[in-house]
Amino acid sequence: MYWGLKVLIYSILVLVALLALLMCVAYVFALVAGSTSAFKKSASGAFTRESVADMFRLPRTAVLGYVADVAFFLLMVAGLLVAMLSPHVEGSISQGEMVASVIIDVALFGMHATACFVIIPALVLSVWRGGQADRKVPSQFC
Repeated sequence: MYWGLKVLIYSILVLVALLALLMCVAYVFALVAGSTSAFKKSASGAFTRESVADMFRLPRTAVLGYVADVAFFLLMVAGLLVAMLSPHVEGSISQGEMVASVIIDVALFGMHATACFVIIPALVLSVWRGGQADRKVPSQFC
């Protein structure tokens, strides 16, 4: 019982940290776009559907990457539960702990791979295309 509660608390803390990081990323995007006053106004006032949609306008690929990250996060929580509920063997590692270690490693690898190869490139391309559309100047490279 104690171990399950510990995993739940850690999961909630990680989720809060991820939400805080997402708010920081949204603020940086607003800063780059030059609309920090609109961001502060909507952040301090009541959130409306339109203000949230404008702040977090993400490409579809990035949203799907975040969904995959949530799935890998849940896999990591399952690995932590397996690790904490497996019996401890003195002097060696039990099979449950070894399986949990593999599950956690796969989940972490999946989260990082999704971020590196899906989410970050999609966000960079989105910002780059937005900058290209704002300039409305034909590119020399295309």
